[in-house]
Formats: sequence, structure tokens, C-alpha cells
Amino acid sequence: MAIVHGRLANLDVLWQAPLGEASDSSPTLANGFVYVTSFYGKLFAFNATTGAIKAGFPKTLGGTILFSAPVVAGNIVFTVDREQSASHAAADLS
Repeated sequence: MAIVHGRLANLDVLWQAPLGEASDSSPTLANGFVYVTSFYGKLFAFNATTGAIKAGFPKTLGGTILFSAPVVAGNIVFTVDREQSASHAAADLS
């Protein structure tokens, strides 16, 4: 079933997890976790079923505001900073 505007009102919130800081990043679902970046160079990982923060997170990636949605390849998450002049990677996600 596609999620369309008319059906959104019928959806229940599964979980919410406050970041404690601003984010414009779209979430990425991979390996059972939801990954999202923040304006302050942090990468968050939440259990997709429960919303619990993954052990060892958030990770500080450095750099400036991270607007990009994280991209996951195997056990590595990639992000790009605001100026797209630096890429960041957080490894060992297993």
C-alpha cells in the first residue's frame, strides 16, 4: 500500500526520539536502524522497531552542519557537510 496524503491521518506513531538538536536530514533505514544527522555534525542511530538509541551513538563526525541523508553501504555510513567540501564516514556499525 502506498502512503498518500489521504491515508496519513490514519497512521499511528510507532516511536519518537528527540535528538536534542536541530536536523534537516531525511532519515535512512538500513540494517534494522534509522540513521539521521544533525546540524552539529552528529550521526544518530535508532532501533527501527523500538526507537532505542543504538549503543555507541550519537557519533560526532566533525565538520559543519550535515544536511545530507546518511547513505549506508555495508557497515559504513557516509554523510556530506553543508559545503559538500568534506565527506564523513562512521565505520563499524555492526
